[in-house]
Amino acid sequence: MSNFKQEAVPALKSTTKAPSASPGSNAPKPSSSSDAHLGDGNTMSAAARRRAVVPIEQAILHMKQGTVLFKFGRSGAPELRIFALSTDCKSLQWFSKRGKPSTVSLLDLKEVRVGQHTPVFARHNRQDLSHLSFSLILPGRTVDIAAKYAQELKFWTTGMM
Repeated sequence: MSNFKQEAVPALKSTTKAPSASPGSNAPKPSSSSDAHLGDGNTMSAAARRRAVVPIEQAILHMKQGTVLFKFGRSGAPELRIFALSTDCKSLQWFSKRGKPSTVSLLDLKEVRVGQHTPVFARHNRQDLSHLSFSLILPGRTVDIAAKYAQELKFWTTGMM
């Protein structure tokens, strides 16, 4: 298992703001993983969160709630998007800054590739996000994503595998 750093993502050279779910929007409210709580009410230290193994059930629940991640496209700067796993776990949906959904079926998922090993990532030259990046390899396309924190990467890569 890779050893991930727990650190904030360096600022992107973009004026894109995190998408917000409007009252009539279908976008889920993103969850916050900044405070990991133990069952007895104590908060885990940052070092304990880095070492923690994410149970698959917890990862899937977290993914269904939706989180804000960086989406790398074929052109332009990476953009913050709300990503959410469907309730039946068969598709992944993300939302534009206006709340318009895009969806891919996970039934055809071939591979979850951790790191920046796709042509899309090669065009962006964001090696500072390499330790937080992963790609969903699908027939004819990739969905290239970077988490904001190592814990988010663990949730998403554990839940997708």
